[in-house]
Amino acid sequence: MSDRPAERLAKGNKIPGGSRAKGPYRSYAVDLAADPYTVQLTKAPDGNYHGYFQFLTYVYDQDGRLVNTVDNVERADFAEPMYARVMANGLPFRQEVSVPMKGEYYLRVGLRDLSSNHVGSVECRWRM
Repeated sequence: MSDRPAERLAKGNKIPGGSRAKGPYRSYAVDLAADPYTVQLTKAPDGNYHGYFQFLTYVYDQDGRLVNTVDNVERADFAEPMYARVMANGLPFRQEVSVPMKGEYYLRVGLRDLSSNHVGSVECRWRM
């Protein structure tokens, strides 16, 4: 998280059309550790484990209007030692999301396994 307000959104963040959200913004790091047993990691002939995922973060205001979005599509390519760590500790990912400095917001974080098309999400709320 950045302690200094910013007038610009963090890289990859998108304000949806019709949103009334305005800066300044505060950036937060969203760290994910998804359950590796709920996603598809396939062992390839090269001995590495592969997966294909979309990580999404949505920010909503107190009235349920979408304020900001960020999503990343990532290919996982894990050698055996990293695969063992992922299976023990979770599938790691980090996103940076911008939130207006004042107000009450809801954050919804999701993971879509693009190989199996399975989706999972979690939501939280906070007041600035």
